[in-house]
Amino acid sequence: MFFSESEPLANANPDSQELLVALDLLLSQSAPSTLLLPRRVSSQLDASRTQVAALLELLTNAGLLCSQDMLECECGVLAPEDELGERCSSCDDVLVDSMCQRVYRLSESAQSQIGAASEVSNDTPQPTPSHLSGDKKNALQVAYSGIWGSKVIWLAVFTFAPLVIGLKVPGLRIHVGLATLLYASYHALGAMNWLRLRQLRQAPDAHSPGETELLWQNISKRHRIAKPLSYTVLALLLLTVVAKIDLNFGSSSRPICLPNVAYTLIAVSPPASCR
Repeated sequence: MFFSESEPLANANPDSQELLVALDLLLSQSAPSTLLLPRRVSSQLDASRTQVAALLELLTNAGLLCSQDMLECECGVLAPEDELGERCSSCDDVLVDSMCQRVYRLSESAQSQIGAASEVSNDTPQPTPSHLSGDKKNALQVAYSGIWGSKVIWLAVFTFAPLVIGLKVPGLRIHVGLATLLYASYHALGAMNWLRLRQLRQAPDAHSPGETELLWQNISKRHRIAKPLSYTVLALLLLTVVAKIDLNFGSSSRPICLPNVAYTLIAVSPPASCR
């Protein structure tokens, strides 16, 4: 619980423990000047007024609350007990004995505990979001602009053309290997970054500063994955080209034979002479 006085009371009154926990939380969120009436507190906690009044008295005896009798006018205004017989400052009704109510407020002990918790919270260093430097942002824009930036489009066309042709032309089989999955991952990351950077350039004020920084962070994370992956993609493309080369010697030709694992990787059938 928040207050040190609440824990012993909860242990001593197990039947009211749940309500004491809710009351402890309500008090910890109350301002020092808040006046607590059993009727209002019971309404806030959706609990029995009699039970709430009894717990407020227990907390008063424990030193967490201070109590006093005040006059509550029909309009809801509270007045000191010594104003009995005078008129309400709000509605001008006469204040009578039947309006007397027991009212509670936080004690100095409770206020000091709230103040101490607030100081601890304020002294705790808050994490600050990291920001990409201007040089890193410029490098990202260069990486995804110009002819090399648009490679996420033209290189994707080159690598996925066989799949598209296989889908459109009857009788052709579609060969998918690990290389195809790597191509797809690389181009997906590149396309997302290319589109996000295009969005940031065309509509720089479309997002709040925090949202914009988060976009830059996500672009940077994807780029850190895509950059080393690009070398793998390039190596696989070169391997595919080599697998398709035939060396001509006069009237005869000879393919370049690769290890079987290479053909499996790039999903290319080895020439008959290499089997």
